[in-house]
Amino acid sequence: MRTNTDIEGIKRVAKLLLEMPIEVDKKFEFICHHPFIKDTYTPVPCEKTESNPAGMEMLDVRDQDSLERIKSFYIKGIDSCKKALDFFIVINKPYSGVFFKLIKDLLNRKDYTDMLETLWTMMEYPNKDVNVTQREWVSYWKKADLDYLYSFEDKKKLDSLPDEFYVYRGLMERADLKALSWTLSLDKAIWFATRWNNKGKVYRGLCKKEDILAYLSCRNEEEIVVDWHDLENIEEVMYEKEN
Repeated sequence: MRTNTDIEGIKRVAKLLLEMPIEVDKKFEFICHHPFIKDTYTPVPCEKTESNPAGMEMLDVRDQDSLERIKSFYIKGIDSCKKALDFFIVINKPYSGVFFKLIKDLLNRKDYTDMLETLWTMMEYPNKDVNVTQREWVSYWKKADLDYLYSFEDKKKLDSLPDEFYVYRGLMERADLKALSWTLSLDKAIWFATRWNNKGKVYRGLCKKEDILAYLSCRNEEEIVVDWHDLENIEEVMYEKEN
């Protein structure tokens, strides 16, 4: 892995992604599918006037001249990035996984680990990313430097675990049992299964300590990242939903 992160190289990759075609959603015309541009009408800075004291105007991405101005605005945002994590400010969340996939070899060990943790925790469904397979996610986590990832409390928690222990996963309708995100907490799994007034299913699997890819405590979810293929005795857990 690199000694120094190549920020200028990451900027070049980001600018190439900016040139990708913009797809306007067929059902909701105000939504765009693009690594950077997410709204059909995108606000960009303009000269402040008495009638426009905010100095912002809405431009339509379907108009070519407006699109070029929008792209220029995003280029300035890309060029303003000083460190690796800054790019997550300008990249759209659904594209953060593929962005990491494209720039991971330009990162030093610390930035690699920080970016991986950040995108994993900010993406709603990383296990369902169409651009990054589970096999790839596993390979990414295996290369992370856990010394940068874990706090003293995290290490203490992991040291306290037995060689084998149960992990849990709460499933709503969209969720998939065959995933890398599990938790040490049965209560948290139940929360995931029942949030938004759902009554989903909860499963548990036996995990070996040596198979842990990462432990993430940053969202108070006691998340264990583990390849579900390595879990044993996966079974449904019955629970009572609290009123």
